[in-house]
Amino acid sequence: MAPELDMSQYTGLFLQEADEQLHILEQELLALERDPSGDRLNTIFRAAHTLKGSSRAMGFSNFAEVTHQLENMLDRLRAGQQHVTTAIMDALLRTSDTLSTLKESIANGKGDSRDCTKLLIELASLQVDEEPEQSSSSRSGDGLDDLTAELLQKVQSQAPVFHASFRLVKDCVMKFARAFMAITVVQEFGELLVSLPNTADIEEENFGLEFQLYFQSEEPIERFIKSFRGISEVETFEVRPFEFSTPAVADLGTAVGNLATTKSPPKGSAPVTATPEKKAESNQTVRVDVTRLDELMNLVGELVIDRTRLSQIGANLAAKSREDENIGALAETVGHIARITADLQDQLMKTRMLPIDVVFNRFPRMVRVLAQKIGKEVNLVIQGGETELDRSVIESIGDPLLHILRNAIDHGLEMPDEREAKGKPRQGTVTLVARHRDSHIVIEISDDGGGISVDRVRAKAVEKGMLTPESAQKLSDREALNLIFASGLSTASQVTELSGRGVGMDIVRANIQKLSGIIEVDSTPGVGSTFTLRLPLTLAIIRGLLVKDAESIYVLPLSSVIETLKVEEKAVQLVHQQEAIILRGATLPLLPLKQVLVPREKYTQQEVAHRYVVVVGIAEQRIGIVVDSLVGEQEVVIKSLNRHCGDVAGVSGATILGDGNVALIVDVNGVIQKSLRERKWTN
Repeated sequence: MAPELDMSQYTGLFLQEADEQLHILEQELLALERDPSGDRLNTIFRAAHTLKGSSRAMGFSNFAEVTHQLENMLDRLRAGQQHVTTAIMDALLRTSDTLSTLKESIANGKGDSRDCTKLLIELASLQVDEEPEQSSSSRSGDGLDDLTAELLQKVQSQAPVFHASFRLVKDCVMKFARAFMAITVVQEFGELLVSLPNTADIEEENFGLEFQLYFQSEEPIERFIKSFRGISEVETFEVRPFEFSTPAVADLGTAVGNLATTKSPPKGSAPVTATPEKKAESNQTVRVDVTRLDELMNLVGELVIDRTRLSQIGANLAAKSREDENIGALAETVGHIARITADLQDQLMKTRMLPIDVVFNRFPRMVRVLAQKIGKEVNLVIQGGETELDRSVIESIGDPLLHILRNAIDHGLEMPDEREAKGKPRQGTVTLVARHRDSHIVIEISDDGGGISVDRVRAKAVEKGMLTPESAQKLSDREALNLIFASGLSTASQVTELSGRGVGMDIVRANIQKLSGIIEVDSTPGVGSTFTLRLPLTLAIIRGLLVKDAESIYVLPLSSVIETLKVEEKAVQLVHQQEAIILRGATLPLLPLKQVLVPREKYTQQEVAHRYVVVVGIAEQRIGIVVDSLVGEQEVVIKSLNRHCGDVAGVSGATILGDGNVALIVDVNGVIQKSLRERKWTN
């Protein structure tokens, strides 16, 4: 007898495939509500079918049952027997969540032992023809289909299941209200499992005078009878323990199979034509552990340093002896190595790149849930999801973007009635756009809501003791807008579970600063607001501006450099006893670079003048760093100093230059924060 095959060795492959298919499932489901096209339904069906097949092969029975029931619902939608409704969408999204939970349980070595019976009941109860033409043999005596009745019998082993049937008086004018009161009683003492008709039809009063509820509870039946008697306009009602009155089905798998039987679409409906599945093309990709990519990136970083060093050595030799024939050969070889290294670095960077869709795809579900929760109508428009950036950046921007989006919906967009009164569409629009610009990625989050009231921001800042009334009035509108990034400041009129506590935007700014990025806000009252984020594509190898100060070379990350200029003595002013210049109408504080690392007495205006100023920015803050001269741009590899020197204020790392010397990489965020603390300067 052949030994039993150990399927556990394939768990890793199953989880990888499940990740891919669940990602497809959730994204397509979110789009299904807006565009229930045949192609989209087919894509979702294929994902569910793939998950069902692989889970059955692995022996994950609960996973397989849920995906099979999901298939049944999708098959009915494809055949035109049912149409996409809010109730169906909610159930499908809950199914996707359950499958993700089961997948995580399997990944943690706990298998798929979670009981999914109640979800299966919900899915089965929704599978009712919109124009029912079923024979009585396919229904139990209580109006349930065989599968739902079978599932209710199964869940009855956990706690008693009851069946309540109601008939309203003929002249009942608020049928939904009476049904809702009965449902409220059920949910107060137990859990509603099935309603006939479903809750969506009850809310729309799309039923006659009768409705039925199936629920589970540990409470005695008398408690429900007493509560139901208090509901007015009910002619009669009956509550009794649930009994499965149809012949028992052999097993759950058979029951599910019976429901999957294809039926003719109802008259007048336009069935969706299923396109044949294409034969899968051979997979030409290989999955690689990210730790290997990190190690490769470190090695390429070392190679980039040596390439720069070789170029410098070759240039030095050429300057000393131009007649040696080996000099030309060396220069040619160095040039070739430089090109190969650049190509290698470029290809490796591309392997570490991920489309920002990885982050963006999390948001439609969140927006849908949040909009329903607060009663707003929101259309989320996403553009540029194919824009790629480094994995290390991808992992860090999700939470800041999520918070800005929540603020746009909760604070920015008005309620539908208020928008309509202003002549706007009831549905507000939030737009999320990503695009490449030079060596950065720019992300914009904009809304067409009421905008940010600059006067309200000023008033809140004064109320919180951040500014005096006089100082607040002196701020420009842009400077006042930037106060929303201050800790503890919120313009929300009331505190909710979503916002209003004054925490969040300061955390957003801190996270963007850690990425050496810049965040800016622009708002027009009555029109809307736009948050713009500018982020580096990668944090491993960066382009930097080399500057010289006191015979030492420093590197300023180019992502934080806004512009460079030369300062004349007459342009330097003393503002609160600190050096500054006026740049395009805004006051720009100046800080000599060497004073960052070696504190000394304040520089005079004459010492600052006739030198170069590099204007750098993090988030909404700007400062001018004074240096002796500008050396040029160069690609540099960041090397950490923490394990050797600990945390050094104003320094984020170091790099090795072509001449073998070490150049410190300036931590622009640290420099700005240190300057603000020591000078007590408020931009």
